[in-house]
Amino acid sequence: MYPWKRGLRRLGAAEAPGPAAMLPPPAEVALPLLWGESALVRPGDHVYLGQRVADGSGDTVPLHASVSGRVAAVAPRACAGGERCMAVVLESDGAMEPDPALRPQPLLDGLSDALLTTLLFESGVRLPGGLPLAAAVADAGPGVQTLILSAMDLEPTLCAENAALRFETEDVLSGLHVLERLTRPLRMVLAVPAGQKEAVRTARRWTGPRLQLACGPDIYPSAHPWQLARRIGGLAPGETARSSGVLVVPVSAAAAAGRSVYGGMPVVRQTVCVAWEQGRTLVSAPLGTSLETVLAAAEPGPGETLLGGPMTGRALERAAVPLVKGMDGLTRLPSQKRRRQTACIRCGRCEAVCPAGLQPWRSQRRGEARAFAGCIRCGACQFSCPAGRPLLRSMERQGKEAAGVG
Repeated sequence: MYPWKRGLRRLGAAEAPGPAAMLPPPAEVALPLLWGESALVRPGDHVYLGQRVADGSGDTVPLHASVSGRVAAVAPRACAGGERCMAVVLESDGAMEPDPALRPQPLLDGLSDALLTTLLFESGVRLPGGLPLAAAVADAGPGVQTLILSAMDLEPTLCAENAALRFETEDVLSGLHVLERLTRPLRMVLAVPAGQKEAVRTARRWTGPRLQLACGPDIYPSAHPWQLARRIGGLAPGETARSSGVLVVPVSAAAAAGRSVYGGMPVVRQTVCVAWEQGRTLVSAPLGTSLETVLAAAEPGPGETLLGGPMTGRALERAAVPLVKGMDGLTRLPSQKRRRQTACIRCGRCEAVCPAGLQPWRSQRRGEARAFAGCIRCGACQFSCPAGRPLLRSMERQGKEAAGVG
């Protein structure tokens, strides 16, 4: 547990400092098979940029080569979670030669919904929770009541969504057109933080009667998809996207979908916001690049690194692990002593800030699993706890127990 509150006040929820710095291909990348994918290549094979190198089924989208070169190995590698998992290791030839089989689709009018859904699946785009974008769109189905395009970053110190809105506008609009074709929404809304003036100015240039602008409050965790769906789409507790007709998609995911469908290039890079006390910077690197390389490019200074933001991020035990889809933030904490945990004093602060109306202090007890099924894992309870209790971990444990109850 860390006293992050003062650091958060200094960092704030500022705009992206500028377009992401594009890192060149490293000598080697490791693409972990984190979702049960099966490798389609063998050591010694030549691969092109964007070539499919692993496949799967269900919620497993294809994995594509992020560089061109040679398959060095299909072997276990250390990952950010501390575990070792199988990975496709590629040696880059530096040419970044794209796969000749990739087929851009400059016009969508002649494509069926089934083919367009297949193209979206082939893109490899995942939502923040890990669900493939194609699966979320298919689950929502055509005739969505409200399609919410979110330019609100989940953590107050990060700015990847802000950057996607401001610097990848054409790709975002292309992806929005794909989503509109497949979901046929009655209403489309672009959610932007009210305090981010440049983002609001950008959004106003291309919103209107068809795409409405909603300026959300700069209060954590107002950017959470569940909060957006409830505030803008009227989502009721217990409802799903299909039952409520509300679908929330980050602008970065829409941009990736647009690049893949229109440009033919699947997800092969990840943009990371590296934040520290003095500021933040954006770095775009090929998937599988070591996080050491990303941090070295950002130069955040010494200190402990969190994977994610200070609200929900976890300590990165080692930086020599590969960058994977969804790693949109790294936070460098200043060197400081850990805050000592004390007993819960039943002050009620965690309950007062919980957006789901739960009583997080009760998560320390056993047998309370059902009471925490609605936890959205925002970390607001842990952030506000004066006793330094690991409430987020307790809530996650109770949520896993609840999943197996009834």
